[in-house]
Amino acid sequence: MFELGFRGQASSSLTYSATLFWHEWENLRSGSAPLVRLENKIQGAAYGVEAWGSWQASRNWRLSSGFMTLRKRLELEPGSTDPQGVTNPNLSNDAELQWMLRSSLDLAPNHQFDATVRRVGKLPNPVVTEYIATDLRYGWRAHRDLELSLTVRNAFDPEHVEFNAAPERSEIERSFFIAAKLTY
Repeated sequence: MFELGFRGQASSSLTYSATLFWHEWENLRSGSAPLVRLENKIQGAAYGVEAWGSWQASRNWRLSSGFMTLRKRLELEPGSTDPQGVTNPNLSNDAELQWMLRSSLDLAPNHQFDATVRRVGKLPNPVVTEYIATDLRYGWRAHRDLELSLTVRNAFDPEHVEFNAAPERSEIERSFFIAAKLTY
């Protein structure tokens, strides 16, 4: 495993980080044929970039962003009889690109509003289309020890598929959460 990264603070209001990674894998789970049994005969590399940044645009407004890329180069080890090989959905179904943008705004003393937009790229096997989701949160500090909040997940989309193919696919629906947080 190799990682090379840096983190910095360009000014009192701007921070950033970036990491390049390369992971070499051996003995990943595989199957066999004709009798099904588990083996560990897949090897290869996973590599990419992960980065984020945060900017305090004003005293009461912070913007954050991040992204991640992931590539894989997997292959069967010699002697494997795995019929699925590296197309096994448990090994090969990752988005190649994801990103996120977030705005955190203090509307007034004790009132916050956060908006997060995230995009997850398509999944290759089984194919699941890319999606963009927006989450919104309003928080109110009713007392120094009590925070109340309302969160809407998938605010602009009634549902989206995150993984698996029909009929087992996992659909994430719009949802609402009310929370009370006590601190001492």
